[in-house]
Amino acid sequence: MDDCYLDSLMKRVFVHIGLHKTGTTSLQRFLYQNREKLGAHGVLYRCLDEEWPNHHPVAVGWRKGQRSDKVARFLGECLSSPPHHTIIFSSEMFAEQAFDVSGFLEVLAPHDVTVVAYLRNPCAQLVSAFNEVVRDPKVQWTHPIGSDPSPYDVSYHALLRDWLQAPRLILCPYDPPQWIGGTLEADFLATAGIENTDLESLPFRENVSLPFSVVEIVRHANRAGLVEPDRSDLISFLKTASFDPDLPARYPLSEDECQTLIERLRARYSIYEPFLRKNFDANFLFEMPNALLADGSD
Repeated sequence: MDDCYLDSLMKRVFVHIGLHKTGTTSLQRFLYQNREKLGAHGVLYRCLDEEWPNHHPVAVGWRKGQRSDKVARFLGECLSSPPHHTIIFSSEMFAEQAFDVSGFLEVLAPHDVTVVAYLRNPCAQLVSAFNEVVRDPKVQWTHPIGSDPSPYDVSYHALLRDWLQAPRLILCPYDPPQWIGGTLEADFLATAGIENTDLESLPFRENVSLPFSVVEIVRHANRAGLVEPDRSDLISFLKTASFDPDLPARYPLSEDECQTLIERLRARYSIYEPFLRKNFDANFLFEMPNALLADGSD
C-alpha cells in the first residue's frame, strides 16, 4: 500500500488523562466551548454524550473486562473522521485503575499517540482533593485533612503506572509560571502543537476550592450522617454565606504532614523523569507551601 495513503489515514491523537485536580474541568469546558473552531482547524474534540463536555463516558465504557460497543463505535468514528488530522480525548477517569489502558492504546495503535498529564505540588494536590471529596455526595469524606487514609495518592503511582507503556507520555507542570502562553489552556494547546489564535477563553474557572471553615462544616455534617438533598442545600447555603474573618481560611497541614506528602512523591519521581516535558523545572513539586501550614506563616 502506498505510504502517502497510509499517512493520510494516520491521525495525531492526544489523550489528556488529567491528573485529578489539575484544572481538568476548566480545560475540558474550554475545548468543548471551542470545538467548532478547533474543528475548522482540523482538530476534533467530540464527546460521546453531549451532557458531558469530556470523555468520562468513554472511560466508564472501557473498563478492564468491559468493552462497550457504543464506545467502540465512537472511537472508530473519531479516528476515521476525514476532515480531522488531530483528535483530542480528555478525562481524568482515564487514569483510574479500572480503565483498560492496554486495550485503549491497542485501538489507538495505528495512529501517532501522545498522552499528556499534569503534575502538581503534592500538598496543594491533597488540599484540592480533600476539598472536593468532602463535598462529593458519593463519598462524603469524614477523615480530617492530613490524616491517613488520604483521599488521593500524591505519588501518582497508581494513576500513571499503566500509562508508562504509552508510545509517548508527556508530563507537564501544573505550575502557572511554567505555562506556555500563561494559562493552562494555552499550555495544553502548545504542548499538542495546536494554534489557539481565535479560541475563546472561559469567563470563569471551574471547581474553585471553598474556604477551609466551610469544608470543615460539610465534613462534620458528613460525620453526622446528613443525607441528600439536605446536604446539597447546606453546601449551596455555605457557598453564599458570610463568615467571621477570624475563622481559619487556610487548610492547616503541619510541616511534618507536608514533608510526608513531598517524600511520597519524591520516592516515585525517578520513574517519571524520562517523561517530563522539555525545560520542566521540578522545584515546585518539592517546595514546602507555607500558605498551607497550620501556623499560617508566610
